[in-house]
Amino acid sequence: STDETDRIIHRFWKEHPEIKMVIIEAPKIEPYKFGFDDARNLSISRLNTDWIFWIDTDEYLVGDLRKYARPNCWESYMISQHHFTVEPRGNPTQIDRPARLFRNGVGFTCRGHIHEHFEKMPEGGPGRSMFLPDVDIGHTGYVNEAVRKSRFERNWPFLEWQHGEK
Repeated sequence: STDETDRIIHRFWKEHPEIKMVIIEAPKIEPYKFGFDDARNLSISRLNTDWIFWIDTDEYLVGDLRKYARPNCWESYMISQHHFTVEPRGNPTQIDRPARLFRNGVGFTCRGHIHEHFEKMPEGGPGRSMFLPDVDIGHTGYVNEAVRKSRFERNWPFLEWQHGEK
């Protein structure tokens, strides 16, 4: 990471000592070499936890999901991910509902070089899952037009790679 991620993680960890922190070094994410899915799969490969929750640095969690991470029949929980963007103006917020909190060791793999999601393999999808009605994720990755354009330029080669083009 070349931004403030390391500092933010350590500050968060100091504020939440009940959370175990594991930092796993990974290659640089590059099209046709190492995708966002590769980074996510590497990041969970050595975890020894019952549950895994994933969130990006341009997202924030609203609500308390800790009460859901307990023994039960569910393999994952789907959380509404609200995409806030400046363009196109006037359109409603786009909402995805991926499995964001999932049980470790039951076959979840991240798929997609870009716009990646964890899915239960081999069938795909969230497995036995429940939608969380009181937890949300806000995604603020496209706060202005310049950022949106730069993300599009960054993402395009990953989309080509994902769809077998070039």
